[in-house]
Amino acid sequence: MPISVIRRAKDVLRRVNRALSRPDAAVLLDADSVLVVTPGADTVWAPGDRVRIGWRLVGLTGHPMDIALVRVDGSRVSEDLAVLATDVEPADLGLTVTVPENLTPAGNYAIAVTSHDPMAVYSPAFRITAG
Repeated sequence: MPISVIRRAKDVLRRVNRALSRPDAAVLLDADSVLVVTPGADTVWAPGDRVRIGWRLVGLTGHPMDIALVRVDGSRVSEDLAVLATDVEPADLGLTVTVPENLTPAGNYAIAVTSHDPMAVYSPAFRITAG
């Protein structure tokens, strides 16, 4: 194998490792997937706010994605709360949505990004306050 190919592969792996080592990085469940970058762990939303959800692509993700608001309990999803968007193109790298009105203030909300690849990726847990 040519040295240039090995160097390029090592460079790509270093960049992926750096992205996944960030404390606000999403949980990545598939090698060819999406890394949710906003909201982060220090994010606070209020019902009715217009907010940005952003992601980076890791590998090839070609299937449209669905974006949902979920409640988490430790490392597992305990409740699906609202579908925020459907059939989103991964290459869009983000979208703006309205936070649903009927939410209980808490610090255990997350964004779920799913597709038919299959893929399921979650943002870090963040807080929603009273409106």
